[in-house]
Amino acid sequence: AKFPKIPGFYKRKSTAVVPVTFTLNRLAASRTAVVTHAAH
Repeated sequence: AKFPKIPGFYKRKSTAVVPVTFTLNRLAASRTAVVTHAAH
C-alpha cells in the first residue's frame, strides 16, 4: 500500500489498517492450517 508523505494522514490510515491487517493475518493463518491439514 502506498501512503502520501503526510504524517497525520499516515497515522489515521495506519490505525484503520491495523485491524484489517490483523484480520488478514488470521485468515492467512487459518488457510495455511487448512492446507497443511489437507496435505497430511
